[in-house]
Amino acid sequence: GNRLLEAEVTRELGVTASADHDTPAALDWLTRARSQFDALGARREVDDVSAKIAQLRGQAADEVGRDRMP
Repeated sequence: GNRLLEAEVTRELGVTASADHDTPAALDWLTRARSQFDALGARREVDDVSAKIAQLRGQAADEVGRDRMP
């Protein structure tokens, strides 16, 4: 239905933001998508989006660590 399409588009906005190296926007879109998929009971999609979020958070932490290196 329309709610599933909305969740899929929201996920794609997150993936696109990630590809553009806009991690804060990517995390925002992906977190929204995860909530939308969760409300629909779409477990596979929730797991997929959760993995993308974890990956982005790991990359962001790595970047912060590199920024602090002398």
